[in-house]
Amino acid sequence: MAADQTRRLRPSDLQADKDSFAAIEAMEDYAPSNKDYTIAKIQALSDTMGEEQETETQADAAAKAARDDATARNGIFIMQSSSSSSR
Repeated sequence: MAADQTRRLRPSDLQADKDSFAAIEAMEDYAPSNKDYTIAKIQALSDTMGEEQETETQADAAAKAARDDATARNGIFIMQSSSSSSR
């Protein structure tokens, strides 16, 4: 587990972990003494991480869309304000 869980892993470290997991999956006789490191548990953690990253990506896209909408409304507001003040 990462020592500082408030910072993301470097992409190269994350890829190294994914590569290691892929290698473990290919091992027919993989039997960890610590049951927290079974293929099923590692896969579940990987799946959860992927789902959380997808949720984050969707939330980020929604925030960007909301910002774009607000920016567009600002432009409409300014145009309408300036046209009504020139009357």
